[in-house]
Amino acid sequence: FLRDHNLSADPALSRDPFNPNPFFQRRQSGLSIGGPIHRDRIFFFAAFERLDQRSVVSTVLLTPDFVPLSGIYPSPTYSNQFSERIDFQANERHYLFVRYSHEGTFSYAPSNPRTYPSAWPRQTGWADQSLLGWTWEPQPRFTNDLRFSYFFVSVAQHLSKRGIAHHAWG
Repeated sequence: FLRDHNLSADPALSRDPFNPNPFFQRRQSGLSIGGPIHRDRIFFFAAFERLDQRSVVSTVLLTPDFVPLSGIYPSPTYSNQFSERIDFQANERHYLFVRYSHEGTFSYAPSNPRTYPSAWPRQTGWADQSLLGWTWEPQPRFTNDLRFSYFFVSVAQHLSKRGIAHHAWG
């Protein structure tokens, strides 16, 4: 999937006189594969997606002494997502699966359009999720399902101007 500034609406649906045709490009690509490992018993599925987004942000500084420093600066975003799953049928009554997903991101963008790029935060993050499931049918009209999940998120925001990093884990 490819999208660029020739196919996009203007930000906030209005033209910026300082940057009347802002650059924007988003490339999304991915692949997936799946199939049996052992016929009628073990199956797998895996997928990978990549997002590359390049854009620009106009900064118009209103302080008269700093107006010459106004400009158009790059603001990239990158993301990778990966997921895999394995299903196992032990017999006609017991089914197991395990799934793992990961996402890693990076972005560099202003929190306020009136700031210098040196004050823009660089944000990196990742999320990991694991899931284990067991379904069993002790009788034809009765089903039990057990799930266990582990989820971890980490986000770091680096403020270049002050050299400060803020981290959040969950």
